[in-house]
Amino acid sequence: MEPVSSSRRASSLKSFFVSPYPQISVRVHPVVVFTILDSYVRKQESQVRSVGTLLGSIVEGNVVDVTDCYTVPHTERRESVKGVQKKEIIISGEYHLQMLSFKRKISQKEQVVGWFSTGSEITELHNLPHQYYSTGNAKFQIQHPLVSPVLLLVDTALTNTTLSIKAFLNVPTPIAFENLTSFHEIPSEVYTLKSDKTALQMLIQARSNAKKRGAAASAPALHQGFEVAFTKLVKLLKACTEYVEDVLDGKIEGDTELGRDLTKMLCSEPFFDVETFDAMCQNSLQDNLMVVYLSTLSRLQVAINQKISLAQQGAQQ
Repeated sequence: MEPVSSSRRASSLKSFFVSPYPQISVRVHPVVVFTILDSYVRKQESQVRSVGTLLGSIVEGNVVDVTDCYTVPHTERRESVKGVQKKEIIISGEYHLQMLSFKRKISQKEQVVGWFSTGSEITELHNLPHQYYSTGNAKFQIQHPLVSPVLLLVDTALTNTTLSIKAFLNVPTPIAFENLTSFHEIPSEVYTLKSDKTALQMLIQARSNAKKRGAAASAPALHQGFEVAFTKLVKLLKACTEYVEDVLDGKIEGDTELGRDLTKMLCSEPFFDVETFDAMCQNSLQDNLMVVYLSTLSRLQVAINQKISLAQQGAQQ
């Protein structure tokens, strides 16, 4: 029997499978999703899908935190075995190991936790790459509770008009099906930090403004990002001020827990009056101008020394 990996085959044999991962979940950061989508857009026209390596770590005891990824070149091979057409994905192991060495120079914490593929369902094509990532050749290390690499399937075709992101782990089968590779879906979510939400809001706002103008969306400038963040901060401060004033005037009943949080936030940073803050900005500006002046003077001195040296060499000749 040829190894087959498909959701349909897995569902038909569901009664035989016992999931060994009842508590594992996957948490995917937005940068991973963007990288996968970007790799799919940039893929060669002859390729149907995009595959690559997932990097991350185990957090909170049973959560696979996927924080980074990179695309791995691959080829899709077709061959006939006893009259049966067989398809396989052959990935570049050398490229994977080279990229992994570069990534580890940046962060030693991130380890190989699995791989990703674009598509709407799991097929027999996913069998061979998963076997590669399951071995030590791919530098995947078994760690509790992750005993098998994660397969992240991203539906770039928007089959159900939504971007479906699903995570799977290999499910052991009974002895009668020892040559069968099947997958079990585990809980997954796209996890966003506050900084990620701010960046996403900026991108959405840039796209919305471009649609209003009838132009192509472009990346927001640095000052636009500062403007958006500052505007949001002002709105939050106004909301907090209105809430405190309403509590002091007796219009609403104060929340003790909320009051403690506000006090904690206000006491976390020192306060300055307007004059002191303005003086700090002026001093900082003067320091920056002095650094620019000294760097310009240094470049000018080096240029003069070079011209003097060239003039002396010409006079000696």
